[in-house]
Amino acid sequence: MSEVLIEMRVPDDWFVGFHKGLAAHFWAAAGETMIDADAAIVSGLLPLGTVLDVPCGDGRLSSRLVAAGYDVTGVDVSPHALERARARGLQARFVEGDLRALPDIGPFDSVVSWGNSFGYVTPPETVRALAAFRRLVKPGGRLVIESATIAESLLVAGISEHREIEFAGVKMTSTNRYRASESRLESEYVFESADGVVEHSRGAHHVHTAGEVVRMLRDAGFEQVELLDGAGPYQLGSRRMIAVAS
Repeated sequence: MSEVLIEMRVPDDWFVGFHKGLAAHFWAAAGETMIDADAAIVSGLLPLGTVLDVPCGDGRLSSRLVAAGYDVTGVDVSPHALERARARGLQARFVEGDLRALPDIGPFDSVVSWGNSFGYVTPPETVRALAAFRRLVKPGGRLVIESATIAESLLVAGISEHREIEFAGVKMTSTNRYRASESRLESEYVFESADGVVEHSRGAHHVHTAGEVVRMLRDAGFEQVELLDGAGPYQLGSRRMIAVAS
């Protein structure tokens, strides 16, 4: 009798406790290579005023927004990331909180969810998070969401079964699989430092079409939704999607 191998599903709450150790070091270094260009895009989309940065991670976007004159509040589920954000010494407020049940703070002139976190949580939880974003944005305010795991970007480009990238002396090797029945990308990560330390992590993204994103935002109460890719309108094959809702 042949042996049947069962692939263990990545837990829905994989992101709780993910951003620490070598994983945090790797993603912080990777993010720093892009953040100045990203912050310029965000600043061009948000009116000057109060901004909620969620999830804020280690505060790299928050730091640029503070420097540009915004009044920033950052929210993240990771106490390790918030510790690094606070260590930047910014004139900003950082609050521990979860996308699945955002704290009752605000309202804000704008909310920004940057860094490909859209899709971290399950579709029903995403619907609740978008409703919370609508509640936290003042009337006439704006929400900006960025994601590279939208179907018209991710699936058109193709998913590599194995990938290897290195930043700041940490090599990340990922093994990826796509659960078509759930539209869910799952990854097994191995992080290895230059001195031989090895750590393992797992992650997942729920993949939505651009049309789904627009419908969810409108169902959450946003009347106007524009999809961009950073250089122009979002279209099939764009590297990432930037949704601007008001």
